[in-house]
Amino acid sequence: MGETIKEEISKAPFVALMLDETSDVSNAAQLSCVLRFVTDSGVKERFVKFEDVTGKKRAEDVAAMALGFLEEHGCMDKLVAQCYDGAAVMASGLNGVQAKVKEKIPRALFIHCYAHALNLVLSQGVVKIKECRIFFSHLSGLAAFFSRSPKRTRLLDEICQKRLPRVAPTRWNFASRLVCTVFEKKDALKDLFEYIVEHHEEFDDAALLSADGYLSNLGNFEFGFFLSTFNDIFAHADVLFDILQNKSFDMQFCLTRVEEFYICIEGQRDRFDQIYDETVQDTGLPTGRRAHGDSRSHYKKLHNGIL
Repeated sequence: MGETIKEEISKAPFVALMLDETSDVSNAAQLSCVLRFVTDSGVKERFVKFEDVTGKKRAEDVAAMALGFLEEHGCMDKLVAQCYDGAAVMASGLNGVQAKVKEKIPRALFIHCYAHALNLVLSQGVVKIKECRIFFSHLSGLAAFFSRSPKRTRLLDEICQKRLPRVAPTRWNFASRLVCTVFEKKDALKDLFEYIVEHHEEFDDAALLSADGYLSNLGNFEFGFFLSTFNDIFAHADVLFDILQNKSFDMQFCLTRVEEFYICIEGQRDRFDQIYDETVQDTGLPTGRRAHGDSRSHYKKLHNGIL
């Protein structure tokens, strides 16, 4: 099959490269490599290989893999376009993969995957808000806690019966899937961390310290408030993303759905009191510095800032 693909590429005048990341059953990061080209019979897309990128996610590493992949298939001089998922490490300015590939192949235009940009805007835009950045940092750390240890992963399977998405900043929907999963399995995750704390003799100091911290976070008002807020937002965003990805819908239909999404997000402002009161019922009132002054006004301002 590989030789057949190379033969097809040899006859094509131009080639485009498409890279995206996924994870396998062992939670290892895999970069999928796809070539797109035109032959006499029409446009062809050929999946060629998965490349293990675990621990090699810097733009320099991914760019080196991309260039090596192109050289292996004899199409360095044919590359006219490169398309990635739009995540920061893949696409950002001078430090992105696309810029490093263009250093070697100047004519290789970068085509942004705009459908993926939706959730990236939502998840990366809000990290300009300090409290939101802290929230997403805690979420990413929580996911990493399990991905680093088969023992913890087994415990996750037993108690939560669902794994958390692996930490993957190059994946457009990482934040969305993680928020949804933690929201759904919040009580089970509390049980899991309580188990680690109660059975401390079975775990090392680092795991025990992390478990105690995550247990505290899951019972924290601010964490719960942001979890509910972003779960609502991403639920609407994921529906829109699926529509934008579906090639059977025409542009007018998609534009109408985008307008409806905007209306839905604006409507989320009216959900503030419900989210606040439900979070208070679940975790109690804000504590620490948030307990002083009008905490409801403070979180309403944050809620509006996110939207």
